[in-house]
Amino acid sequence: MLPGRIRRSPPPGPPPRPSAVRWGDSSLRAREHVERHIEAHETQCSENLGGIAKGVPRLIDLVGDRLAMENPETIYATLAEIPPVVLLSNMWRWHRIPYTVLRDILLRLFYDSAKEGAEWDPEGGIQNNIDEWILGNERYLLASGSQDWKHRLVTLDDAERIFPEYLLTNTERLIRRPDTLQGFSILDLGRPQWISIQRSTAAFKKNFNRMSDQLLQNLDWSNLFVAGGIVLASLMAGSSPRQWKSSDIDLYVYGLSPLEANKKIHHVFDTFCANLPPGTRTFVVRNSKTITFYAKYPLRRLQIVLKLVKSPREVLLNFDLDICAMGWDGTSVWMLPRTARALETGSNVFTMNLIYGHYLSDRRASQPQRVFKYASRGYGLRFLPSYVSSLQTAKNVSDDNSSPLNLEVIANKTRVSAKDWIHGLINLHFGHISSISPAVFPGYSLSGFAMLMRSVTLWEMGKTENIAVKDEWSNTSPYEDTPTKDSDAEYPWTEEFSATEYMSHIQKHNLKEVTRWLQSEPQRLRRHGVHSESGYEIYDMVQRVAGAATLDHLLHPVHDLCLPVLLPCHFAVYANDLVSKALASAGLRERKILEMAVRSYNYLGLSGPETEGLFIWRIAPDLMWQQFDRRVDEVFEVLHAFRRMNASLSDELLQAQRLDTELVRLERRRKESAEFDAFAGWVGARPVDLRPWSDNDILI
Repeated sequence: MLPGRIRRSPPPGPPPRPSAVRWGDSSLRAREHVERHIEAHETQCSENLGGIAKGVPRLIDLVGDRLAMENPETIYATLAEIPPVVLLSNMWRWHRIPYTVLRDILLRLFYDSAKEGAEWDPEGGIQNNIDEWILGNERYLLASGSQDWKHRLVTLDDAERIFPEYLLTNTERLIRRPDTLQGFSILDLGRPQWISIQRSTAAFKKNFNRMSDQLLQNLDWSNLFVAGGIVLASLMAGSSPRQWKSSDIDLYVYGLSPLEANKKIHHVFDTFCANLPPGTRTFVVRNSKTITFYAKYPLRRLQIVLKLVKSPREVLLNFDLDICAMGWDGTSVWMLPRTARALETGSNVFTMNLIYGHYLSDRRASQPQRVFKYASRGYGLRFLPSYVSSLQTAKNVSDDNSSPLNLEVIANKTRVSAKDWIHGLINLHFGHISSISPAVFPGYSLSGFAMLMRSVTLWEMGKTENIAVKDEWSNTSPYEDTPTKDSDAEYPWTEEFSATEYMSHIQKHNLKEVTRWLQSEPQRLRRHGVHSESGYEIYDMVQRVAGAATLDHLLHPVHDLCLPVLLPCHFAVYANDLVSKALASAGLRERKILEMAVRSYNYLGLSGPETEGLFIWRIAPDLMWQQFDRRVDEVFEVLHAFRRMNASLSDELLQAQRLDTELVRLERRRKESAEFDAFAGWVGARPVDLRPWSDNDILI
């Protein structure tokens, strides 16, 4: 309730009143979107159970399949029976064998080549074949079941097999990177020739405990997996907590039901509290993606990722950047082959998943902030030769058909224009600029290659010229990869952190959306009972982000996430029914997730196909976990699309059109399309025109 406002009994709601929006067709399209993707998911699951279909195998390919299933004790005997020339010409098709076996084969061929006095891989072709093989191998990992999730992954104990050029000391393992890598690379100015990692799993564990501030001591690690940046930080020898101060401890729960997962995270919170200094207070925050435990700065924040997965391998496969796909289960360090390769080469391999990946798909898209953060840590982007050569026959679909689809040409052209623009901006202000924000460039930097190269140019200038570039790469995406964007609810994690002030910040953030609606379109909200005499009860209900002192308090119904959304009543009835069925299937209490924001304005069950309703979408703890039931995920996906459409309530007649645009974007990000066709379209996308300079274009 607004301060000083007296609650009055709301008047009876009027009869349903049609909106100017043509909601009937939109409701049908939203429902079809949900059902189509549920069916596609079920089909994909069936195909995965049946394995990857293929034609009649050749005899040599059957040998590769045999290698994929053999025990380590017998695999070398099988390899010894195969002539080197046969291995070299066929092994790149054996995508089912473990990465360690592939590297064992290469090591044997290297020794054979050395015995004959031949130069090994002078042009880097074998290095490129490794990268292409890894892409094929990951397709098999994606199609594999979750029962034997450790099979075909790489551990730190495999280091001698996967990093052939190394030096082992008493304190570290030094890995030498290849001299030659084919393809086209960007953001590689910080790539060192050697890196230093922990020499053993025992050394990693000791460093992980130090980097994580001992906050997970005595944790029961069953069904828990830490992954991402904190694991990479702990793997690097000589790293200090200060170097990785922004890295939270990202914890995933796997193999459990929603209720079991809720019980498990209570154990995590109890462990977290038990390892804090005596008297330290906690603060816990929940949004649509995570639950985060706060204590006292500079202790690490511990973040529970609200996604139920079947296995740790599923966690790793979903990572956007290669270098991040590593994790710790309390006993071993696990990583994908592409992660081991990123450590070895100092680069993340580009695929279109980085652009169009989806948070419900096998691999999510990346964001500019992550791309540039890891570039600054020494891991840039590399386009494999197959991607580069695919552009030779591709058509430029941009407006400027005279420009060739050539990465080097576009990159050099963009560097020249972006540098001239930045230097002109500096000269305009007589050189009195202490720092420049990447936000000076309009548009989303991952929407096309030329757009990305503008930001890359500024990043390079920050490395090579006397220009300070602010770490503000996270400009707005036309479609947020996350279900909702709550970045404006973030609060600085510094010595000045205050739970009380953060809670006040959250409360203000929660009211922003409805306040903006009331200021921009009061007449439209008045149709739904939101006006000065009544309906301000919505202020008491809306909660996009929740905060509390403990996890018990946070998971109390009073702290359920409650999101306002305008949508057709017909779709609300459908969504409530489908989610109730999903809850019943899981043995959970059936209930509605969408209820009228103003209770006296209840049109559900009485409305025609065009009737619009203002609803509160309640996400209780048993529904906060993504991927526990695909029906829930798909309904939530469309509800988030309605909420993005509701960002502006002006131009009411265009509301349904904006929903169609949102659904098309969702389809684009999840559609199975030819990789190289999508790549050509992305490379050829015309960049947003650079606007004239102004004082607002800089941050001093």
